[in-house]
Amino acid sequence: MPLSLRQVPAQKQELRLNAQLLQSLRILHLPQPKLEAFIEQQAQENPFLTIEKRGTLKEYEVSSLSGPAPSLSDPGQSDGTHLLEASGSFRSHLLDQVVELSYADKTERAMVHLIIENLDPSDGYLRVSLEELANDYGVDSEALEDALILLQDEIEPAGIGARSLRECFELQARRFHADTPLLLSMIQDHMELAQAAKVDALVEALNVPEDTVEALLRAYRQLDASPGRDLAPETQTVSPDFEITHGEDNELIVRSLRSDSFRLSIPEDAKNMLDKVEDEKKLKDLRAKLAAAHALTSAVERRIETERAVVESIVRVQRNFFIDGFQGLRPLTQREVAEAIGMHESTISRVVAGRYILTPQQRTHELREFFSRALPTESGEAASSIAVKIMIREMVKNEEPSSTLSDNRIAELLLDEHGIHIARRTVAKYRKTLDIPTSSQRRRRH
Repeated sequence: MPLSLRQVPAQKQELRLNAQLLQSLRILHLPQPKLEAFIEQQAQENPFLTIEKRGTLKEYEVSSLSGPAPSLSDPGQSDGTHLLEASGSFRSHLLDQVVELSYADKTERAMVHLIIENLDPSDGYLRVSLEELANDYGVDSEALEDALILLQDEIEPAGIGARSLRECFELQARRFHADTPLLLSMIQDHMELAQAAKVDALVEALNVPEDTVEALLRAYRQLDASPGRDLAPETQTVSPDFEITHGEDNELIVRSLRSDSFRLSIPEDAKNMLDKVEDEKKLKDLRAKLAAAHALTSAVERRIETERAVVESIVRVQRNFFIDGFQGLRPLTQREVAEAIGMHESTISRVVAGRYILTPQQRTHELREFFSRALPTESGEAASSIAVKIMIREMVKNEEPSSTLSDNRIAELLLDEHGIHIARRTVAKYRKTLDIPTSSQRRRRH
């Protein structure tokens, strides 16, 4: 059969990133100071964008729901611009490396960029599934998977972009201990034994001598469980995004501090400006700028509406916290908020990261601190895991030096005094997250 060339119509799928969609999602994700800097840059290039600033915002020391109460005697004054470098340092460090990936094409770098924008800056993990990202951004999940592999293989520090502790350690083992395949096998198949440092069990499981296991455990202990931690901003004070105040009859009022101090608008005579232009090329350029201005203002308005909806939903559930303190904390998941306000769970995740709320007690908390898992109680109501951590911290703080509380005793007290069912091993886990030494270590310290 003779060969020939001919044109045949065929369907073909291509990965195309919608610039407006990416910008809208990026605006939702950006911390407020960085968003304001981005808008100011756009306003310099677009005559249809007008910015109105109203004074400066007070700063407050960031509080932790499971940490000690901060000193709030003298909150400073700032417009928040000093936070720009800190809040962007984590992603900037990673994005600078993406530029160096010369062998990756534009789409691949855009995919890596998209993933970086969704990493948790506190430790460098990717806590949003690739399927969710694909749906949110309208891109192909397989392309995202390839981009994630590229990020994990080429971007420093090793372990960045991991979706679990096991994957984080696997990535570091492959990069730093390629000549020790047993370490990777131990992580993949026997990580629980390695975590507990069970030498005899590992000797049997790996079928190697004890000194080999000891060497593997030494290498294992050197792996970093939070590879993004050193890149995370060390912000001591922030300007809260929202303030909660008491109204009449214990009503809780939500006020947006940011939207009151920073407004973006388009001049009312924008169309008249276009009518005065006769040059066709200049007119086309101005029309494009006006369309961009409308897109930007709409994205900012959607961000404000989304933030307010999320905050009001959190305040409704955590009402007792804002009135009575940490004892009133209730278990809450991002999925519950998403269902309550009709949004996707990944949207809630973006909103609560890097947004802060000022309570009636003048404490500033990051929104994502209000989410915690449920623990059972004798009354049938669920208790917040964060509230339980605070109870443990207070118990240890008030214990007698001569009789420090064991993890088992703390579990008993939580049941007797608060009706909370909790296992001893869970108390130990919470104690470690609070950086509280064991009872014997505390006894020796006393």
